[in-house]
Amino acid sequence: YVYKVFRGERTASRDILISIAISMQLSLEETQLLLRISKFAILDSRNKRDSIIIYGLTHDLSVFGIDDILEEQDMSTLN
Repeated sequence: YVYKVFRGERTASRDILISIAISMQLSLEETQLLLRISKFAILDSRNKRDSIIIYGLTHDLSVFGIDDILEEQDMSTLN
């Protein structure tokens, strides 16, 4: 799936791109660049869901770890 996204054969959602960035262990800055290049809104710390994702990125949490926190806060998960 990831290869198809990078080759332009599939269009990924913002959440899928964030999940890919986390799996690739990209930094927050690299993730923001990926979102910007893909024409999605960057992560905004003023948004509670985005701030949880930022926390996860800066604390090296996995997608599953971030999803657990999002679920505890009754927010939609990345997957």
